[in-house]
Amino acid sequence: MNVIVFASRKGGSGKSTLAAHLAAQIKASTPVLLVDADPQGSLTLWHKLRGTNEPPIKAAVSSVSGIVATAEREGYEWVLIDTPPNLSAVVTDAIKNATMVIIPARPGVFDVNAVQETVQMCRAARKPYAVVLNGAPARRDTADSPIVTIARDALAKFRAPVWGGQITNRADLLMALSYGEGAREYQADSRGAQEIARLWAAIERSVKAIRAGSGAGTMHRQAAWDLGIKRPGRPRPVPLVRAFSFPGGCFPEAWSAVSAHVPFLATDCAAFLTLSRPGQLSWWSWSVANGWPSPSGIPVGEVQFFPDFELSCLLFDLGSYRM
Repeated sequence: MNVIVFASRKGGSGKSTLAAHLAAQIKASTPVLLVDADPQGSLTLWHKLRGTNEPPIKAAVSSVSGIVATAEREGYEWVLIDTPPNLSAVVTDAIKNATMVIIPARPGVFDVNAVQETVQMCRAARKPYAVVLNGAPARRDTADSPIVTIARDALAKFRAPVWGGQITNRADLLMALSYGEGAREYQADSRGAQEIARLWAAIERSVKAIRAGSGAGTMHRQAAWDLGIKRPGRPRPVPLVRAFSFPGGCFPEAWSAVSAHVPFLATDCAAFLTLSRPGQLSWWSWSVANGWPSPSGIPVGEVQFFPDFELSCLLFDLGSYRM
């Protein structure tokens, strides 16, 4: 079972809005449970407007753990949890139970600044997370609005993974909620519905990568791996799309970040992680998303912490190298 938590300390960022639209997006194809942990009750209001009790909804006050455990026993595939705009116990508990945390943020200085505390909570809990820009000005000729560009640059300084798309401030998204519907139900061919569908596809790919990476509790490693990655019969170097580092050599935190970054950056990616200390040989780890097989002959090492080392990551785009 997969638990998606919508969290942000900033009120009005779009937590309830995204939870509602995504629940409506997936309810026809997979069992989904909504959990409203926000005393304001916006998600509950939307659910009442539907008048169908589909998808089902539960209310949470101080904890979601019991609801999540019951949902797993009852066979739900997805649980979407809306949380209040604070750092209360129910938010902490929701993040603890999360498969992935979605942090909505409007492209403004207050929302972007508020992201930092939620990011720190996710990192402390070692949970994958990603920021989704919501309520953004429309793109012009595929170019981001200047305020969106500024927001992305600010979020990059936090080393927070940010979805490459955006949820635009559109009337049809608001109208859908007022009728107790999601974007797909209100007008399936609208641009708003298409953006929600793209977001859901990105979340699904993220969760797939997270499950693939954490299922066995191990990470592949190899000493002094050659960074000039080449596919068989393809002599061109694979393009580097992002690089970042983690002081303290924390494998779980790095893997969490990689799992969140990979599906948001490219359709097919590979990640190299290097554990290094001055004057010593680096240990390399290869992780794979979207069905790429691991290189053969690489020994498997247990996830560990190395306080004296720094763990660095390089993400490579394999999208043009499909065999």
